[in-house]
Amino acid sequence: MARGVCCFAALAPVFFLLSGPQGRNCRSYEPGCSYVPGTGPALLVYVGCVAAVGWLTYRRRRAVLEERRARERERLRRLRKKGKGKSRRAASAR
Repeated sequence: MARGVCCFAALAPVFFLLSGPQGRNCRSYEPGCSYVPGTGPALLVYVGCVAAVGWLTYRRRRAVLEERRARERERLRRLRKKGKGKSRRAASAR
């Protein structure tokens, strides 16, 4: 549900900004079909912001996962140092 809300929040402004330029079957003299100035740069800025936030989120998530892996490796290293981190096969062979 949260992932769906995030996807909607990311895509809804794109559709809103894309509705600004003239449509294919729209007559240029109709007032509702005129081009809204600034929608092109606004779309580019939006895409840039979404890409930056996505990249930062990705980097943060990878850093957290790497830190968790490092802690687990350190925990296993300490257990092995005490002789308690052996595999099940090695422990059952005794």
